[in-house]
Amino acid sequence: MDTPMLARFFMCCTIINVGLLLISFPIFLFARVFNYKTQSRWFSMSRERFDMVLYGLICGY
Repeated sequence: MDTPMLARFFMCCTIINVGLLLISFPIFLFARVFNYKTQSRWFSMSRERFDMVLYGLICGY
């Protein structure tokens, strides 16, 4: 692999990752109740803990 090919590859990875973050953060903000209701069927945790976990996952990503 040459340098321009690697640069294009990492540019595509960056675009995909930023796109995923731009999609996931508004979903986290505006669909919190729906997400909590859906996930609380499988995992029993408080609403505050659920928000912390989701926010941590987005920050870690």
